[in-house]
Amino acid sequence: PRVLVNGAGAEDNVFVPGKLYDYLMARRPVLFVGDRGDAWDITAETSGAGCCFRHGETEALAVAIAALDPRPADLPEAVAYGLERTFAPLLRLLAPAAR
Repeated sequence: PRVLVNGAGAEDNVFVPGKLYDYLMARRPVLFVGDRGDAWDITAETSGAGCCFRHGETEALAVAIAALDPRPADLPEAVAYGLERTFAPLLRLLAPAAR
């Protein structure tokens, strides 16, 4: 699994690091540290609500890390965050330029 840490400021609650999409496309579980927001919601949806922690929940995060398998199973494909859907807006913008 991967550990992804978002900033502690309220402005980071709407920030979704691009790395999260990399992890999801690789079908790797994610442990998320941050406040409730978009990245939290995506992680809870794909890896499970028990994989999300607030910055102060260091003991719970440590327990989760200690309980990890050396190589946990891959996640099911997260179609909502896959290549086609994630990059669709960019590909639509680039399509006319390719003609």
